[in-house]
Formats: sequence, structure tokens, C-alpha cells
Amino acid sequence: MAVDRVDDSDGTIERQRTGVLRALVENGRDLVRRWLVKRRTRRSLTELTRDQLADIGVTPGEAQAEVAKSFFWS
Repeated sequence: MAVDRVDDSDGTIERQRTGVLRALVENGRDLVRRWLVKRRTRRSLTELTRDQLADIGVTPGEAQAEVAKSFFWS
């Protein structure tokens, strides 16, 4: 079985490959940022009083359950 060679003298394939790699890195970076925001937000629940939790419609049990989630959990 013969393997056809692709002419990439104009660099099109290399640019496409670089674009895909860049998109993967950016998506991964965005995912980590979202995880960190979730973690920070969940941890901030521990600083709220019962009255403050009630103001946002969250019980202490719900807040504790949210804080106990892993940082990458939705």
C-alpha cells in the first residue's frame, strides 16, 4: 500500500495544526479558570452567616454540600 505525500510547501497544514493546538490549549486554560472560579465561589459560602445564606435561598446543609464538592464538579 502506497502512502501519498502531501505538498505543504505553502504551510497550510502546519498552520491548521498550530490552530488546533492553540484551540486545545485555550480550551484547557478556560476549563481550569472555570474550575478555580467554582472552587473560590464554593469556599466563599463558608464565610456566610445563616442569615446571609437565607437571603440567597440556601440552607446551611445545602451550602455544606456545595462546599464538599470537588472543584471540577459542575
